[in-house]
Amino acid sequence: MVTAEAPAGVGELLRGLRREAGLTQEDLAEAAGLSVRALRDVERGVVATPQKETVRRLADGLGLVGPVRDGFESAARGRAVAGGVASATRTLPRDIASFTGREDELRWLVDAAAGVAGVVDIHAIDGMAGVGKTALAVHVAHRVADRFPDGQIFLPLHGHTPGQEPVDPEDALASLLLAVGVAAGQVPSGVEARTALWRDRLAGKRMLLILDDAVGSEQVLPLLPGVGAGLVLVTSRRHLSALEDATVVSLDTLPAGEAAALLIRLAGRRDLSPDDPGVAEIIRLCGYLPLAIGMVARQLRHHPAWTVAGRAAELAASVDRLALMALENLSVAAAFDLSYEDLDADQRRLFRRLGLHPGPELDVHAAAALDGTSPAAARRGLEALYDQNLLSEIAPGRYRMHDLIREYARALAGRDDPAADRERALAGLLDYYQHAASRAEALIARRTRSGPGEALVPADDEQALAWVRTERAGLLACLDHAAGTGLDARVVGLTAGVAELLRLDGPWAEAVVRHQAAIDAARRLGDRLGQANALCGLGAVRKLMGEYPAAARALEEALDLYRELGNRLGEANALQELGNLRQQTGEYVTAVQALDEALGIYHDLGRRIPRPAAGGR
Repeated sequence: MVTAEAPAGVGELLRGLRREAGLTQEDLAEAAGLSVRALRDVERGVVATPQKETVRRLADGLGLVGPVRDGFESAARGRAVAGGVASATRTLPRDIASFTGREDELRWLVDAAAGVAGVVDIHAIDGMAGVGKTALAVHVAHRVADRFPDGQIFLPLHGHTPGQEPVDPEDALASLLLAVGVAAGQVPSGVEARTALWRDRLAGKRMLLILDDAVGSEQVLPLLPGVGAGLVLVTSRRHLSALEDATVVSLDTLPAGEAAALLIRLAGRRDLSPDDPGVAEIIRLCGYLPLAIGMVARQLRHHPAWTVAGRAAELAASVDRLALMALENLSVAAAFDLSYEDLDADQRRLFRRLGLHPGPELDVHAAAALDGTSPAAARRGLEALYDQNLLSEIAPGRYRMHDLIREYARALAGRDDPAADRERALAGLLDYYQHAASRAEALIARRTRSGPGEALVPADDEQALAWVRTERAGLLACLDHAAGTGLDARVVGLTAGVAELLRLDGPWAEAVVRHQAAIDAARRLGDRLGQANALCGLGAVRKLMGEYPAAARALEEALDLYRELGNRLGEANALQELGNLRQQTGEYVTAVQALDEALGIYHDLGRRIPRPAAGGR
């Protein structure tokens, strides 16, 4: 057995207990009715054996009870407890009666507990703030507690606790050793010595340990048992990728059915059902996040006069949904604050910039455009945010923000960043999308239009089409943003960039609306070339819809504009579309004339013939 060669003094023990309780010296001094100077003297060892009344006040201020209090008082007075120190090895928080869902994860962890034999089984439960990591770990622990007769210990590591620093591994080990019956005076100094004694005490025992809210793998590693048939559940907002041999359980938000069941259960409204439109709207606006759902549900329970439909309408209409998701001193925004505070300055700036993106997801190049950095720097930043579960990685190199986290990031940008910086970030993003989409559209259609230039997209038509399809939601969201903020030049440019995508994939009715908006924007700008391009796109879509007269009018107007501008390439494009249209309407003579004229212009310009329109769709 490992022996303690250098027992911890009362000052070191007091400092560890204070940090474990999340108290500053000022907090504890006030709680104990002592001066800060008196407390500092004890912690620094100036007073090696404080008076009995001082010890009692400190124990009261720390809220110590049972064997931990006995051990502290005995160590402070420089003597051992008669008969040794009793252990406190069943310290799980109460189970949550309203626990709902997570059946797959629950089954997995319960089955894992049943299979523990001879080795320490470690499971790292990670997820974004408010997703229910601790609730799941505690619920599992109560379900399997009888399989671990030597104890079930819950140790908060305070990785994200307001006003508290993360627990130092050395202090955490002191708490664990006290819990298993090591006398306070026999707790050694140093992480290595404490780890050795902790592992010695657990050898051969069946014990369950929850290490809650870890800040990182370095905090957890010294606390892991060495041998024995034990189960360790670690919860963290971070991906604990350096925790070797740990099985990762990553929690996502709840499925819609489980989210509705949680809301109904916590609201205590017998008249509610999962089919209620108000229930569906609330859980959607809460982003299916258990923390947010729980807060809104408890508001409904506390206010019987409120209706579900009314609360849903208030959430939908609010410009700050997060402000409505709060109870007493708890809020969803406060939970997000703690994750944000873990980031360095560059990561925080990138996080705020990502909140400005109008679309639901993005890649490294879009992030670099938003943040004004290189793709390599953006990749590092995205990985850091993913590591903190502030982003999810939906495909290699593609990331998505949860709706509430995006709203939180956008609010931070509005609060912390000057308007000029926000406008510059969005302009960089729109530049990127406009340039890339223009290049991709030209490759897909095999025709060139007026556009802002080259961009970072694949060099062949198949990869270009794959790119615009992947980026469709972001491109259209940026187009909507441009239209909603009166950026007419952006509307013209972005619509031209998605013209071929809309023609190939539709919906064509939406394409008509977007092309008409681009035509109107170009007219306001006096951009006749942009107007001609949009008219040509509109005519092509009208033709696909079988609206031949309207298609002909748009294409003829485009042709007239191209000719007035002396734009030979645009003229050829319009003629080709008109020729195909005339062929479909049985006007073969005029069809041949238009197509021959287009072919002659392409030949004169040294251009290859563009891909035909997707009329056979």
